[in-house]
Amino acid sequence: MLWYSKLALSQYCFQLSEFPKQGSAEGYNQMRLKLVLISALVAAVVGAGLAIAIILSVFSSLKPITVPGLLVVSTYLLPALTTLLASIFVYRHTARRRRLQAMLTAIIALLLILALFVLASIATARREPLQPQTVPQNVS
Repeated sequence: MLWYSKLALSQYCFQLSEFPKQGSAEGYNQMRLKLVLISALVAAVVGAGLAIAIILSVFSSLKPITVPGLLVVSTYLLPALTTLLASIFVYRHTARRRRLQAMLTAIIALLLILALFVLASIATARREPLQPQTVPQNVS
């Protein structure tokens, strides 16, 4: 009886078109794709950007990379950490299909991170290969 009085009150006070129908397909069972895409993009830019900045600013040659250290490990962990945080954020801010949206965020973020690393390696590559120094030898 209580539900009938609420329905009658809502029909009396408000127009019926203001309330979406429960069975309507519009907006009811959709994913929040904007949230997924924006979170993945932010995670990729921050994670890959920080890793690329560390690599370009600290490692001028390849010698320090052969010696493992905290800075080298951080270049690998930053993209993974930002992807994890973006997936957790999407999981916590959605009501339906949480796992699917979190996994979709992680996959898109990792693909974008990979693309940013490839673009950074192309942009910072040497155009001409270094020629080895030839040392004149004395032939006696």
